[in-house]
Amino acid sequence: MKVLVHGASIDPQGRLRHALVGLARRGHALQWLEGDAPEEPGITPVARLRDIHHGDADLVVGEGSPWDLAWRGWRLRARAALLATSGRRLERWGLLERWAWESLHSQALIDEEDSEHVLRHVGHIPLERFVLWAGGEPSSAQRPESPDVELLERAGERALARQLGPLRRPAFFVDRDGTLIVEHGYLSDPARVQLLPGVAAGLRALQAERIPIIVVSNQSGIGRGKFTESGMFAVMARLRAVLRAEGVELDAIYYCPHAPDGGCECRKPGTVLLERAADDQQALLVSSWMVGDKLLDAATGRAMGGTGVLVRTGYGRDEEERIAGSEFGRPDRVYEGVGEAAAAFLAVREARDSA
Repeated sequence: MKVLVHGASIDPQGRLRHALVGLARRGHALQWLEGDAPEEPGITPVARLRDIHHGDADLVVGEGSPWDLAWRGWRLRARAALLATSGRRLERWGLLERWAWESLHSQALIDEEDSEHVLRHVGHIPLERFVLWAGGEPSSAQRPESPDVELLERAGERALARQLGPLRRPAFFVDRDGTLIVEHGYLSDPARVQLLPGVAAGLRALQAERIPIIVVSNQSGIGRGKFTESGMFAVMARLRAVLRAEGVELDAIYYCPHAPDGGCECRKPGTVLLERAADDQQALLVSSWMVGDKLLDAATGRAMGGTGVLVRTGYGRDEEERIAGSEFGRPDRVYEGVGEAAAAFLAVREARDSA
């Protein structure tokens, strides 16, 4: 996400400021307008609104007044907003505040102790537009793996997805290692992130058609003790930055941190992560593709009710030779790489739409 932060509105010791630091550490691009910006890679201080160009922010974030936040969003043609507020502030909103709130697809971030107050007194906002902070010490939210950062990231992603309307869309689910980037085994060094040929162009074509691009990755290196969750996020952050330099913004990243024998439900070829992503992104699974360099990726696509695709990058060529004896069965489609798969996805979609 590309985020404009209204820094002057944010409590310098508050939960939102700490969580925004964690969001930057996940690889999102933050421009901090006014106020004392944290000194953090990924956060760019900006003195004046006119120094930011239209299209430089998808999402605006701040505290207090929905009017102030919406006005900055309009100026930059942002698509959605997150507003940290309280139940008592919401209760005092008049027609102007409500109109500003609805003018961008906004979500409210509130503390858990405010939830009962909201239920009793704020009936003019649907409950699905509220997000409860995860709790705990606010300062711990600077860690990219913290619950507050996860909550903030998902709230922003959901707001952006819902701004496009209520209809569900086909999504392009894609594996990371060996599919988007060069396979290095248990990758823990962000400097080794290297896009595979055709990836950037293929994802740009999908993005131009507003197809959600969602990374779904098994990261068993965490469960096996090969690297930490923070290390994994550093690699994911580098992936976001490399793709952003190519004009691509990922819509979301989901990962399973467990070892294969961990007994979890989120590891591919299980579909829990894809179902969760479909709910957040309003994706239509039956029309979606899961693309990866392993037969289990293709099996995941079939299990979700959509299309399972194998690409010949990474382990893909070796996997293709083992199809006949594999427990995962035959993929629905096989392509040379993500670029070719993305072009085929768009062709299928166009054919379906014109039928």
